[in-house]
Amino acid sequence: EPHKQPVSLKALIAKTMLLWQSEAAKLGISLEVITSPDDGNLIHADSIQLEQVFTNIIKNAMDAIGHSGQIRAELHSRGRGVVIADNGSGLTKEAAAQIFTQPFFSTKERGQGIGLMIIREVLQKHNARFTLQTHSDGWTRFEIWFT
Repeated sequence: EPHKQPVSLKALIAKTMLLWQSEAAKLGISLEVITSPDDGNLIHADSIQLEQVFTNIIKNAMDAIGHSGQIRAELHSRGRGVVIADNGSGLTKEAAAQIFTQPFFSTKERGQGIGLMIIREVLQKHNARFTLQTHSDGWTRFEIWFT
């Protein structure tokens, strides 16, 4: 169960992106955090669990890109929502429909889908709404909204 405490989503996403900075640089992937001054509001969440969620999302985005691309994390609604977007290979509509509903589903050749199961479980226990889809502009966006 989550150990919820006041946490800054802005600080947590920035910290997680920083942890992946050197690995991304080796692959020619740029990481960017987009915030505004009013994004410092706190949410009640388990920061360790959310860091794991963001780590899994970023790692999946890096895998989808392979080499030379971008990952952006943008905060919305005064720091209560975050969109992590990448310009990697994207998801088919079929894969997007199964990604959170079929246990152990993975689009990776050697993937086990465990990271996605962790993401889903943690976000559900935080009463967060979330979507993952590739848009017509080619960017895949993982959107998360906290209440």
